[in-house]
Amino acid sequence: MLAGSLPKVVMNEPKIEGSNGEYTVEVEVENQGFIPTALLQALLVKMVRQDRITLEFPEGMLPARRGGGRGSSRGGDDEPQEPIDTAKVEILGPEENQPYVEIGRIPGNDKVIVQFKIRLNEIESTECTVTYTSTRGGEISKDIVIGK
Repeated sequence: MLAGSLPKVVMNEPKIEGSNGEYTVEVEVENQGFIPTALLQALLVKMVRQDRITLEFPEGMLPARRGGGRGSSRGGDDEPQEPIDTAKVEILGPEENQPYVEIGRIPGNDKVIVQFKIRLNEIESTECTVTYTSTRGGEISKDIVIGK
């Protein structure tokens, strides 16, 4: 009885729409079990992490993040930061250049839909891995191609 109630998370095939370098990737994740992927109280007291949907691109496709650590003022590398070139892949939303979305939890017999807005610069297409991760819901990954 209890085993049949546990979270059973399924990720449908991501939908990709768009043209001229701007695309929308829609990811639908469904909990077909009875129990949610995380208990609300566990999230509130930070016993578990929020469920997360992540886009993973090949190395060098996303914009480089600036350092900004303590090292430069304490005898570390004193060279000025190089300006960041335009990335080949820009994530325009939901959060600019953030390749993941935290979705909290998925209640039993419910689904969550997340849309990423993507811009491709100077490339026609790129491979991408869409990953859902959850403390109790497990991990699911699907490989997609954005663009032509």
